[in-house]
Amino acid sequence: MAKKRNYWRQRFEALEDAQHKRSIFYYGDLEKAYIQTMNELEKDILKWYNRFAVNNEISLDEAKRLLKSDELREFQWTVEEYIEYGKKNALNGKWMKQLENASSRVHISRLESLRIQLQQHVEKLYDGHIEGFEQLMKETYQEQYYHTAFEVQKAFNVGFTLQALDERQLTKIISKPWTADNMTFSAKIWRDRGMLIDTLHKELIQSVARGQAPDKIISTISKKMNTSRSNAARLVYTEAAFFSASAAKDAYAELDVEQYEVIATLDHKTSTICRSMDGKVFKQTDFEPGVTANPFHPRCRSTTAPYFDDDYGTRIARDLDGQTYYVPSNMKYDEWYKTQVEKHGEEKIAIAKKKEKNEKSDKLQFDKMKAIIGKQGPNSLDTFQNLKYNNSNEWNLLNDYKKSRENNMISPYTSFDDYVLYKNRIDNELIGITTPDGTVIKAQSKHFIERVFGTNEDPNTKRSRNGVSLEDIKSTLLKGEVKISKRTDNSKKYVGDTCEVSVNTETGNLIQVNPISSRRGTR
Repeated sequence: MAKKRNYWRQRFEALEDAQHKRSIFYYGDLEKAYIQTMNELEKDILKWYNRFAVNNEISLDEAKRLLKSDELREFQWTVEEYIEYGKKNALNGKWMKQLENASSRVHISRLESLRIQLQQHVEKLYDGHIEGFEQLMKETYQEQYYHTAFEVQKAFNVGFTLQALDERQLTKIISKPWTADNMTFSAKIWRDRGMLIDTLHKELIQSVARGQAPDKIISTISKKMNTSRSNAARLVYTEAAFFSASAAKDAYAELDVEQYEVIATLDHKTSTICRSMDGKVFKQTDFEPGVTANPFHPRCRSTTAPYFDDDYGTRIARDLDGQTYYVPSNMKYDEWYKTQVEKHGEEKIAIAKKKEKNEKSDKLQFDKMKAIIGKQGPNSLDTFQNLKYNNSNEWNLLNDYKKSRENNMISPYTSFDDYVLYKNRIDNELIGITTPDGTVIKAQSKHFIERVFGTNEDPNTKRSRNGVSLEDIKSTLLKGEVKISKRTDNSKKYVGDTCEVSVNTETGNLIQVNPISSRRGTR
């Protein structure tokens, strides 16, 4: 008797999940290799600048000067090490020939020596990438093929004889191009390698010609490496999805499975095309990856399962908070999505999608912010994204706080929580005051709150600047001496015993406050 529909769904969703995790694990190692390569590139660039530049500056003419005899000898030792590594690890022959030519030359420019060093790191990265990628694709196909066969046999309690897959067959299977550009994955990797090397060489020469400091060159190259890494990730997940689907197709044919069903992941990351294909049933003879079967797009997470007419069971879904639960197995994506809208609302779902879509760029933004403000701001990417997409007022405050910290306009000991607290205190305790001369305080400037806190080193004076308590500011606004600005008609200064407060009389905006006494105000 055939198993229920949810049996096939659950078994083959688990297989797809295992395949996806295998790809994630591989990419984790590849990502580390990219980071290590970037570190090596940075180290060689800095070493080169320290040796040949004066005050981190070097002209293109100076960069093109030939290496001196002792510099050339040291460079040739380095190249010999590269050649030795290449022989042991079978680096591509074309690059090995370039290295051998470089080792025997008596005239090498400073710039060319750096170019060769940088390319060596990229060659090592891509050599390991090709080897690891081929192994992953073979394992993906083999695992999916055997596990698909096993699940079908187990369900029907029948044994089938399958032809074993050998290394020659696997190599042949993964060497067939399947995309519209008719390129195999290895050809795409070599293409990306060539593009990255050409870009690095061009950026290096242009950066030197522009007279850029090493940190600018490193930043530019780092962006190019990140683009290459992103391309590699897309290739890993998409090719693995294809070979997983191909293995399922071949197993279906071998075991006479006549129909299959497309299964999309029931969560808010799912693409429009996968949503529309969810639950569609096709004949095995119509199985065509990208058309009637996964992958339908880069990084596709959909899969297929054998289909037999039967009673319906359940399938797994994932709620907006990531928690899993069960729904009827005949529920299609659009039907499931309506239940989510009813439960959470369109706005909350839209924010969740935005967080997922922008996770990578938000992580970069979060890391940059953390580098400036350290532990004084959001302590996790989730908290950061919640501020960005759910709380526009506090998000604007966070950006103001970051800029103030970055410019050293407030002390690094001032936390973001304090910043928010005092912003609100100013709104509650100072905004709305009417001064004796009739000026109504209506708003506060970013510069004003910076002055409330003070800083350990003002960027303009290079001296520490004391903060001012809100009590002193309030007292000055209500009791201080009023001075009209000679520079502009719409500015007044209120001078008290401990501070002076500047106010825009037209807008009622608190412009700034400066302490008068030498003591540091207690907020």
